[in-house]
Amino acid sequence: DAANQSLRAGIAAKVTAARQANAAAMQQYTWDQRTEVLDDGVVKDTRVEMVNWVNGQYQKSQISDQGPSLPRFGIRKRVAEEKQKEMKEYASGLKAILQQYTLDTSPQLLAFYDKAQVSGPDATGLLALSGGSVVSPGDSMTVWINANTHKAAKAFIATSYQGSPVTMNATFNTLAAGLSYMNYADIQIPAKQLEIQ
Repeated sequence: DAANQSLRAGIAAKVTAARQANAAAMQQYTWDQRTEVLDDGVVKDTRVEMVNWVNGQYQKSQISDQGPSLPRFGIRKRVAEEKQKEMKEYASGLKAILQQYTLDTSPQLLAFYDKAQVSGPDATGLLALSGGSVVSPGDSMTVWINANTHKAAKAFIATSYQGSPVTMNATFNTLAAGLSYMNYADIQIPAKQLEIQ
């Protein structure tokens, strides 16, 4: 109805402004990003990278990579190395897709806020914004936003990657200086029995 449309437009403008200011502020920060890949509930790979803004792009520098121990010789070693390489490429590609839903300021993500269904605020002061076909056709996303600051508190995304359904639950934190960042994400890929945290 007209009241919800007016409310949505006001929220969309405030959320978009907060995200754009946050994206500009984030360029001044450097942080460590830890990624764990779990196969059937067992940690198979842990990677720590330093992330910072260089020449208009985020740059990642590997600090440590604690992958599984590989066979030492022969064809088993080559097969294990190839599987490990494929897994790293898969995880990297998946992370790149999912990052488009979290702190990105792309036109399609900002358009999500213009058309999202708004509900709340709930007992904790969060507004829920829900919608679909945000980054790719058939996906869905709900973002819970602090009603006062218009910054994300948590998000749930359901999409697909390389033909497999993927879900992500993310939580966000805000520093005293006002910068909002994703502090934890749990990604589930049931068809592959994989989890990435």
